[in-house]
Formats: sequence, C-alpha cells, structure tokens
Amino acid sequence: MKVAIAANFVVEPVQAPLVFCLEKVGLPVHPHFAPFDQLVQQLLDPAGAFGGQSQLGIIFLQLERWFSTETESRTDERVMAQLFALVDALRAARSRSATTFIILLCPVSPEKRHLRAIAAAEAELRLRLGAVLDIDVVGTDEVQRFYPAEHYHALFDPYADRLAQIPYSNLGFATLGTMAARRIHCHVSQQRKVIVLDCDDTLWAGSAGEDGCAAVRVTSERAALHEFMIKQTEVGRLLCVCSKNDVSTIMRVFDRDTKMRRLRDHVVAWRINWEPKADNMRSLSEELSISLNSFIFLDNDRFECEAIRALLPEVLTLQLPTEESAFANFLKNVWVFDSKPATREDENRLLYYQQNAAREKAGADSLSMDDFIASLQLEVDFGSLRESDLPRAVQLTQRTNQFNLNGIRRTAAELLAMTQCGGRGITVSARDRFGDYGMVGLIVYSISGHSLVVETLLLSCRALGKGLERRVAAYLTNEARASAAGEIVFRYRTLPRNAPIRSFLAALGATPNAEKLFFVTLDRSEPCRHLR
Repeated sequence: MKVAIAANFVVEPVQAPLVFCLEKVGLPVHPHFAPFDQLVQQLLDPAGAFGGQSQLGIIFLQLERWFSTETESRTDERVMAQLFALVDALRAARSRSATTFIILLCPVSPEKRHLRAIAAAEAELRLRLGAVLDIDVVGTDEVQRFYPAEHYHALFDPYADRLAQIPYSNLGFATLGTMAARRIHCHVSQQRKVIVLDCDDTLWAGSAGEDGCAAVRVTSERAALHEFMIKQTEVGRLLCVCSKNDVSTIMRVFDRDTKMRRLRDHVVAWRINWEPKADNMRSLSEELSISLNSFIFLDNDRFECEAIRALLPEVLTLQLPTEESAFANFLKNVWVFDSKPATREDENRLLYYQQNAAREKAGADSLSMDDFIASLQLEVDFGSLRESDLPRAVQLTQRTNQFNLNGIRRTAAELLAMTQCGGRGITVSARDRFGDYGMVGLIVYSISGHSLVVETLLLSCRALGKGLERRVAAYLTNEARASAAGEIVFRYRTLPRNAPIRSFLAALGATPNAEKLFFVTLDRSEPCRHLR
C-alpha cells in the first residue's frame, strides 16, 4: 500500500513506528515523504507526492509552528491565510484523485503558548474540512486520549527542534506513528458491523440466574461499557445480546432501572436461551442478513470465547479483562472499534433495523407475499447523484455484497469522473409506512449507441424482498426507452455472494454473452413481471 506523507516539520522519524504497527496488523506499507514544509505545493502539484498512485495521504500538522512569538491569544490574518490555503489545496487534490487524506494534528509543545489561538485554528480547520469526502481530521485531543504520556514533556525534544526542526522525541514519533497507523487501519480494513454482547459478568457484575436480579450490579465500569457500546451505534454498528439464561430473568434486569433500559433500547436482536452461542450467532447472522465476518463477540467467559474462536473463526472474539478497572483501557485500544466519519445512514442504522423488525412482523401476519408488499405502501425516489450523496454512495460500493452487479468498489473521485464523462449516477431512496430506509441503492449507467449500459447496480440487503427490485427494473426500462435504447446491458460479474442479483437478471429475462455481459431486449411491455 502506497502512502504519501507530508508535514510542516521534519517527520521522517515516524516511518519506523508506522511501518512496524501496520505490519503487525497485516497491512504492509510503502511510505514516501514529501519535501520538508511544502504542504500546499505538494497538494497542488499533479506530479507531487500526492499526485501519483498513493492510496493514502498523511499530513502531520503542528499548528503552533504557524504562529509567531508575537501572536498571543488570537489567530492572526497570516495564520488564517495559511489555513485557508491548505484547505483549498486539499479540496483541489481530492477533486482530481482517489487518495484518502488523514490530517493528524500533532500535540502542542509543553510551553503551551497560543493555546486559545491554536484551538481556534483547529476548530476552523475541522469546520472547513468536515464536509469534504475522504478527508479525516484527527485532533490533538484524540492523540492524547488514545496515547497519553505519563510525563507529557517526554513526547518532545526541544533541542532537536531548535537544531533541525524535529520537535518530537522517539516516544513522540512512536505516538504519532501509532495513531496514524490506527487511522490507516480504520480506512482500509473491513468495518465490523455487529457487536454481540454477553450479559452475566459482562454487562453487569454477578449472575442474574444464580444471585438473583436484585443482586447483580451495574458498576461505574460496567456503565462506561454500556456508554461505549451505545456510542458504537452512533457510527452505524448494531448491538445484539446473546446469553445462556432464561428470557424472563434477563429482561427483568434490563427493565429494572434507567441505565439498563437505555442500553436495551439500542439492542436490535436478542438470543437468550440455552443453545450453543455459535448456533445463536449463526441465527443472528441470518436474521440481520449480515455475514459472520462482520461480527464482534464480547464475553468474559474464557470457555465461551474459545468455543466461538474454534467454531466461528470469522467472528472477532474479544474476552473482557478479569478486572473491571481494565475495561476502559482495553476497549480504547481495540482498533476494530475505531470508525470512519459516519454518514446519515450510519447514524440512523439502529432505527432502520428496528423498523425492519416491524416489517418482518407485518410480513408474518400477511396472507401472501403480494399482500405484504402491498401493505408496505412503498415509495421510491430516484435522484441524480449529488456531491452530498457521495459518502453514502462510496459506502454502498464498499459494503454491498448480495445485490451487487460486479463487486467493483468505487471511490468518490471515480464516481464523479463517471458522471462527468457521459454517465449518469442515480441514487435510490425508499420509505414505507414503517419509516424511512434512507439511501439504499446506487445506479450508474451510460447510453452507448442503442444500448443503456449499467456499470454499477447496488441495493442494500435491508431493502431487498420488499418490491424495490421491481421499481429499479421499471426505472431502467423507462430510462432506456426515453433514450431510444433498444436494450439494457448489465456489466455483470459472478461473486461468491451476489446470488440475489443473478436472480434479478434471470427474472428480467437477461441473457449472457461470451463477455459475461447480460442483455435485456426491450421488446416487451413488462420485462420484470416475475420480480417481487
């Protein structure tokens, strides 16, 4: 993996800890460094450090270096001009490349001069870059929260700074390298979507079945664990509970006070029984339509953890420390809990799954599938892909596996380029009587001669089986006819898990050719009559 690195100080000593950490998590990198203190120049130069094939660009920025000794409590015009120039250069670099940028704001020196001005500059930088896709700003507070030094001054080397503009000690560069490695890992590794939690001696201290519901305790450490897990739902992860116990016993604990009810309201699925937890995990995977390699399992019991590791190695199994006092540090240092900036769909994912549970119940009560689909009162919107839609569109290309035409993972720059070169990007949003699905689909197509060519076709798994596929087929048919196209061509590729889209193409009557393209000839009034 090619990584370009730039800074407004001498940053080369960060290479060793950065490479070491990433090799430990199976992500070998090839870092190359931009010339010293040429951030804007390198971002604007197509032949510069960020102009090649780098997948990631890391910028280490020590804001205090922009301040003169005369500047005291405010950000002066000179500093703001540098900040605005950097923001404009980052926007320009993002517009012409697929590079993901990580801006790591580095710790302030122990002298702590200009603290208020530095904080104001950092806030302004976050504000101006917050809406730019694939730019991740890591604040000084985050670095210190994850990697505090017992003696803060040990991070710095004032002598090397004066002599060669190397402001940090070996410990300081190890801290920066580790933080950068965490953010790289977050951006390029698979994002786990589901956290499955045990109850006894995990969510609370004690055993509800043996000690009684009134005897179990939610200590301050357990309450902090609850809050940590609730925050995980705010970035799009789903919480489930899996416990070997009686349902009535567990639910009495969850119903007994405000703290437990708050956690209960964030749980989307439950498995409280005496079955093996591996079987319950498979059952949760089927219910949520999420593969087990997206699961995290958290338990205090060594036997249960070893059983899941042996039977379901694709699940990431984490055993809680024995001592409650170690919980916070343990959770803080599990990299898989890190997250990229959340989209609106991430923030609302808990609500979507709760609404989907209501849909499933309605489906069970319906006389037939047709009755169920009709009862949903589904409304579908097809809209042109806008810049504000790009974070969710990119996420769909990266996460959708089942209803995925060819498995090509698109970047924001690629999607923009496709739509600016004769193609059309179409978002698919839906809602029904149970609630709003949000943006659940993406179509990218172009008109070539007498053909409408579909390059990308994606639908989120939570939207399948509710009649949305039929609306997509009708939309493509109407677009083809409006463009005087006589056929629809799908650039299809067989994937291990995209059977739903193969069924979709079969229901359309699509036929493949030698190049694995599927054709639908528009000589029928109803090309999707078999779709549900």
